[in-house]
Amino acid sequence: MKKILLSFTVLCFTVLAFAYGLELHFEPVSNGEKGIKISYDIPEIFKEFTLDEQYQNEVSPDRSFKTKYNGREGEVHFILFADTGVDDIDFRKEVSAWNSMILRNIAGDSPFAPMRYFEGKEAANLNSDYFGLTVIGSPDSSFARGYKIAFVESAYKLGEGIVMRVFLTNDMEFLGYQSDGTVNSKADFFKYYGTHYFYDEEFEKSIKKGFN
Repeated sequence: MKKILLSFTVLCFTVLAFAYGLELHFEPVSNGEKGIKISYDIPEIFKEFTLDEQYQNEVSPDRSFKTKYNGREGEVHFILFADTGVDDIDFRKEVSAWNSMILRNIAGDSPFAPMRYFEGKEAANLNSDYFGLTVIGSPDSSFARGYKIAFVESAYKLGEGIVMRVFLTNDMEFLGYQSDGTVNSKADFFKYYGTHYFYDEEFEKSIKKGFN
């Protein structure tokens, strides 16, 4: 059933891509297929679970976890898309268009701000070429299942693909915000922030040397 849903999703994306004037070269990945090389560093406080298929109508996570940050409950999902031939000159437009459609699937009918993108340290920390993030308030997709907040990140590596990390929660304190709206730099959200990166041998060595 999941593969049927993924195939249908790809078809829908292909149709929607005409609105962007682009041919999009991405393919949903499940169960670590398609050779996209992600190295995970999962904290002990993350408890892996399988998201029921009835909640995968819009997106299909590769891995899903429940966790608790500073006493606030939430979920973390990793959603993968393989690069099937992205234009290396114009990759930013393709990545942005694809991400926008995935964000719409996560948000449902709720509004959301476009991703803010980075190509410097923020991208390099994940051994990626392009990194974006945004927040969706009150997402109403079946994937979000009534959660009030979806914090979404996207890391893209040319020739590999996209790994999206989606935090679902009902409390901004889960994301490191305090009740007065200020950010707590010592919050669990930041303490356990490093969970994954695009794998290659040289990057792995640099991490062990304290590069990251």
